[in-house]
Amino acid sequence: MGEPKKGTIKYRNKEGTLDASALLWRALTSEKPEVMRKYITKDAVLCEPDQKVYSPRTEPSLDEYMEDGYEPWTAYKIHDEPEFVEIDLMASALNYRVTAWKLQNGEMLATEAWRSFCTELGFFDDE
Repeated sequence: MGEPKKGTIKYRNKEGTLDASALLWRALTSEKPEVMRKYITKDAVLCEPDQKVYSPRTEPSLDEYMEDGYEPWTAYKIHDEPEFVEIDLMASALNYRVTAWKLQNGEMLATEAWRSFCTELGFFDDE
């Protein structure tokens, strides 16, 4: 299929999704929960590398976890070009390999699904 042609809706969706992903990752390195909240919807699901899942329905909820238990990433590196999937005109997904550091290195596979904001963000330990 190749790259979407410049100026098309698909091209703009891909560029917008990549930009949103970069902003989200930058927010995930912030110690301020309100920075992350700009890029995560109320119904978002966050899966951490330790396989714990946080959402509005979990205990603690994602909001509580972001406020009290979340430890920001120190740094991250996205490898290669993320694979972009256009779901429809208002939704898309990215798949990519990312290395992220907290106190120690960890490598994972990441997947994102986007509509107007990030609704699902999964991190899976690659070991």
